[in-house]
Amino acid sequence: MNKPVGKYIWKALNSPIIVVIIALVVWPLLTVAMFSFTVPKIKRGFGEITTEITSPFTQMGQESEKKALEKLNTLKLLEIINIKKAPSSWPTKEKVIGTIVNNSDKTLKSVKVNASFYNVEENLIDVENKWLHSLGFILPKQSVDFSFKRELGTHKESEEILASRKSASVKISVSDFDIVKTTLEKE
Repeated sequence: MNKPVGKYIWKALNSPIIVVIIALVVWPLLTVAMFSFTVPKIKRGFGEITTEITSPFTQMGQESEKKALEKLNTLKLLEIINIKKAPSSWPTKEKVIGTIVNNSDKTLKSVKVNASFYNVEENLIDVENKWLHSLGFILPKQSVDFSFKRELGTHKESEEILASRKSASVKISVSDFDIVKTTLEKE
């Protein structure tokens, strides 16, 4: 019975119940300690990754905003004048003519117009958006004439019905275009 006291303590500490109790006490402390050291590193890592991922999109958004502002400022300098309805060689179509005046210092292409058609009582009867591809380039301070046709119906309908669908007046505005960058202009 002369067993040393250390042997009893070792045997008690080595029992499964004591090991489980120690693990249950120590585990949360280790988890909290590890978490407090790793979370800032993880957050910093995610912050760096997020910045690397979002940076190109932010830059694209700023460039897009700059281009939109350039288009808006150019749009303010465009005029459409001499808007008229002209005789059409097709009874099923109504022909519209006009002139686009580019008062800006930009060269334009791919111009799109929005045409609103009104009856005699000035009620809106039709709207059309037309790309005027045949215009080519519109140089700065240049005027370019255009025309397009509006469908009134089919050949199967009478001329009276087709004539009743013609507009009394037309309003046209530029709704879209592309600005051509020259080699002297910076992107």
